[in-house]
Amino acid sequence: MRIKLYLLLLMLSVSLASALNFSGYEWEVKSGYNKSPGPNNWDDNLAYVDDNGYLHLKIELHNGTWYCSSLHLKESLGYGKYEFSIFTLNLDPNSVVGLFIYESDSKEIDVEISQWRNPDGHNLHYTVQPDNSDELHLELASEESFHSIEWSAEAIKFKSEQNAKVMGEWNYSGEDNFAPDDGKVHLNFWLSKAFPPQENQEILVKSFKFLPEQSSQVEMSIWQIWINKIKKLFKL
Repeated sequence: MRIKLYLLLLMLSVSLASALNFSGYEWEVKSGYNKSPGPNNWDDNLAYVDDNGYLHLKIELHNGTWYCSSLHLKESLGYGKYEFSIFTLNLDPNSVVGLFIYESDSKEIDVEISQWRNPDGHNLHYTVQPDNSDELHLELASEESFHSIEWSAEAIKFKSEQNAKVMGEWNYSGEDNFAPDDGKVHLNFWLSKAFPPQENQEILVKSFKFLPEQSSQVEMSIWQIWINKIKKLFKL
């Protein structure tokens, strides 16, 4: 009975999306049952900001059912540098940390930390959807790590750092780079294929920062988008 009541309350909350403020921005928190990615169950109570202003994202077991956490910005920010400061410790091979810009399944820029259910697999993944990616293996210590996406019409540049050391970086300048429209920043913590972890999971996002492109650079970037489209059309 308790499980049915919990699921009923969770499904009813879908139409009453909650919001929170983090790093100076307003975010919408995801809630619902059997939704992608995963698909997973999502509980908006598993995302909250503490007294220090840090964002907590959790994966927790409630009455025999696993729930994940996710939130996204209410506004699109466009070209610029997106910076994420996070703490991750003892991540389960089934869990996924997502720091990304999403407009659609074919217009998405991802930094993901996960072993995708393989304890020996790579755990840092940079992706420009639909099918451009680079992956690395890194040792994530308990200290803070920094991940950035620098997005312009010319290229998408990824970088990950910890203790003043570059842990990974990748530059993409292919045809799947897209112009900003409605792409919004998402932060999520979920289970690959909804496979359960060994225990409850938690990550800490210390901050999110956005540094916009200068207006002159944006104008040049828009022109570059059209030049790229023309080159692609005429196969130049």
